[in-house]
Amino acid sequence: MGINVFPGRTNLSIGPIYPVGTERTARFLDYFFGAGVDEAWIAELLELDAQVGREDTALVEGVQRGLRSGALDHGNLMVASEPLIQHFQRLTFEALS
Repeated sequence: MGINVFPGRTNLSIGPIYPVGTERTARFLDYFFGAGVDEAWIAELLELDAQVGREDTALVEGVQRGLRSGALDHGNLMVASEPLIQHFQRLTFEALS
């Protein structure tokens, strides 16, 4: 499940991420905006989100190629640049332990 709230006007995007094969996932997002959020701002946000998505896809696909090469046995979280992911994973681990 992906949940995003971008800075600026009231917005939320949410949607599932699910496997469609042994090395593929699919994802879709529903977007919600607060009353009075103008169309130009929405269009700008959607373009930013699409750009971030393209960048993330390229990064993830590169990591997957590296893992398939056999040179690494696992990936590593980049804690310096992803502190919120680390925090969420810690909370999840504690809740499930």
